[in-house]
Amino acid sequence: MSFGRLCMTGLALLVWAGCSHTQGASQGPGANPASAPRTEHVYLLPLEETLLEAQKLLQERRLVLEPFEGDPHRLISSWVQHAPDSLLRTRERYLLVGIQVAPKQSVVRVFRLTDVSIPGGTAEVASYSEVNIHPDKIEMDPYMHGVEESRTLMRGIRDEAIEQELTQRLESRPSVELVGERAPESPLKPRRNEDFYLQGWKEPARVSLCENWLRDAKELLRPGQTVLVGEQLGTREVPALVGDLACQAAAAGLAVTLGIAMPKNEQSRLNTYLASRGTPADQDLLLDGDFWRRPYQDGRSSRAMLMLVDQVRALRALGLLINLVAYDTDDSYGSRRDDVLAQYWLKRRAEHPDEFILVLAGNAHVTTLKGAPWDKDYTPMGWHLAQADPTLKALDLSHLPGFRWGCDFTAQGQLDCRVYRIARTQWLPSITLVTPFLYLFPHLNSQGYHGVIYATRLTPSLPATATVPPPKPK
Repeated sequence: MSFGRLCMTGLALLVWAGCSHTQGASQGPGANPASAPRTEHVYLLPLEETLLEAQKLLQERRLVLEPFEGDPHRLISSWVQHAPDSLLRTRERYLLVGIQVAPKQSVVRVFRLTDVSIPGGTAEVASYSEVNIHPDKIEMDPYMHGVEESRTLMRGIRDEAIEQELTQRLESRPSVELVGERAPESPLKPRRNEDFYLQGWKEPARVSLCENWLRDAKELLRPGQTVLVGEQLGTREVPALVGDLACQAAAAGLAVTLGIAMPKNEQSRLNTYLASRGTPADQDLLLDGDFWRRPYQDGRSSRAMLMLVDQVRALRALGLLINLVAYDTDDSYGSRRDDVLAQYWLKRRAEHPDEFILVLAGNAHVTTLKGAPWDKDYTPMGWHLAQADPTLKALDLSHLPGFRWGCDFTAQGQLDCRVYRIARTQWLPSITLVTPFLYLFPHLNSQGYHGVIYATRLTPSLPATATVPPPKPK
């Protein structure tokens, strides 16, 4: 195998460099065969990039290049005239020859063509094309095929200095450092059966922002109003009614803050979910919070409460201004806990005097009177807030007999979480088969409430993480 074939085989096998040698090429006058490059540098770049950089390199030398015979991979430069001496006139031009070795491997050869003529002597030869030397025949050897001395003194040589400068430019550039970029997040997959998840994220934007209106609530919809809603925890209906009231207030142009009895340390998860699409994977991330995974789940972490959170997310996506805040604490108990809750809302009111604040809590926390059956000195959150804001409205529930999910102690002192019955309330409308509505008393009643929300018949809502339907009450 000849040396040339051996080197070309190496070019095909090696990605870093290839080689070729011209056998039997006649050298130009004065050529030194020892100076011929014996390897070809292969760039690990597409030909378009290497050839463009070579073109810039010559353009910086004020040379104008154009494709040779319309071939974009062969560029010929304009002539550069050197100052003549008494006998000779010399000019130079450059030829760039690009060769694509692979999709991202290329070779660029740079030839310097020198034309030396004697004015008034033999005929000048303007370029290599006039002596029938085609670029395809300009091989790796730094000296082109010789031209008959009787016609011209033009010769072409590989310009290794420019080729080395090109290599420095292409292979010594600093690595790009991407600042502030984050890897794209891999889509999370749901971890539960499909029928477990809320489906609100699939629904298109609703034509009506608030599908259900709480009748007779308009009187309370004004800036700076605080409304407390007390409930028997663990029902489907009450969180839905509170969500409807929040929607009405926001649709009326009020800035609404809705407070739910969830520990403050869950706020970041709430914020993340509110900013999401509410997909099954988003629901999984929300339910990963400690609050939703407690060993004993009371009605504060029911599926109805999860649906309320999702309702707020959907309303915010439609453009309504509703803030959802977790205001509860696990660090205090009894009256001390209610004082901490009240201080949170007093601070919020001072910072946002025009907000419509709607707070959902257990009814024992909402009353504006001191004392409770289990503690005559008990001071609820509602009492603290009413002292600071005489316009506050504390609302109790009115309902028919029904059921709820809750936790209570057995006779043996054991905690028992399950479906419980709820007796009817003392105050009921004269006609009970009506849609829910809000009613304000003429005066504060004996239980410390300013009015009621009639919720018809209540049904239980299991913990949000439950995967089985609630047992049928007997």
